[in-house]
Amino acid sequence: MIDMGVSHYLSLIFVLKDINRGFLWDQVTYNILTNGMCKSGHAIEATELLERMKKGGVKPNVITYSTVINGRMMEAHSIVTMMMKWGLKPVVITFNSLMNGFILIKKVDSSKEVFTKMVKCGLKPCVVSYNILINALCKMNMVGKAKDVFEEMRSKNLVPNVVTYNLLIGSYKSGTLTTSYVKGLFNEMLNNGHPPNLVTYNIILDIICKRDIDEGVTFYKKMVKLGIKPDLCTYNTLIYGLCKGGRLCEAQKIFQLLLIEGFRLDVLTYTIMINRLCLEGLADEASDLFLKIKENGCLLDAITYEILVRAFVEKRNMKRKEKRDARLEEVNFPDLVSVF
Repeated sequence: MIDMGVSHYLSLIFVLKDINRGFLWDQVTYNILTNGMCKSGHAIEATELLERMKKGGVKPNVITYSTVINGRMMEAHSIVTMMMKWGLKPVVITFNSLMNGFILIKKVDSSKEVFTKMVKCGLKPCVVSYNILINALCKMNMVGKAKDVFEEMRSKNLVPNVVTYNLLIGSYKSGTLTTSYVKGLFNEMLNNGHPPNLVTYNIILDIICKRDIDEGVTFYKKMVKLGIKPDLCTYNTLIYGLCKGGRLCEAQKIFQLLLIEGFRLDVLTYTIMINRLCLEGLADEASDLFLKIKENGCLLDAITYEILVRAFVEKRNMKRKEKRDARLEEVNFPDLVSVF
């Protein structure tokens, strides 16, 4: 077998010749070639091949794009290493770009390594650098470590911004942070001149609604009074909380209000409502709502189908049980008392 590191140009020439002669290459063939080129350190040529692929009428898939993105990131990392060997000192923004890029391709360990390398180079990470690192640690479910990085950041007199707070508050669901700690972060934002934004309010609302829906509704009203304009994420959280609390009527009112006000509902909104309707034994109403999803041009997912199918199976089983019970009632069993 020819090593791709030696034959990448030859492979590309053969591909181009075959295309020009009318040979049709499929998606799998292109994916193999782009993967080989990227692994051999020739991501630029892989990008060119990607363009040829599209022009040839072959649609790239997630694997194709992921391979090329990954290749370009590894190439960028090599360039930075080469710069340092030549005595050229990269700046903070160079390392930030690398860290962010590695997170995008789900290589959070590599992002963390880049941060360490930046510090070893004698550079002082900025707020953005720390935000990227905290994000990487949270994605690795190392929330305790992310919290330590946050404290380290403050010890170096770097003032956290809204993004920093949102990253930490958003990691509450991991179970590492306490409710009191999250409340402290929220109050700190209010007091330190970094007012919470809609993302912050949505995260806090989600935390509260999962614990106490009444408190969640109160918090929602408070945020609206403060001039925070709710988005679909806000309403999905409220609808979910109300449905989970068995308050279907209130959830339906909000749902109908969103339709009237022209909100473009997503599959999550519909799934939450369909699930609650099914749990209430209202499979027909759930089915009607299911049909409206298609009418509104919303893409369905497997979870929505599964909920609805399960509801109708349960409904069918219930009807069978009712019929069986009715037949049993018609049977004249002997009077057991008289027998004994």
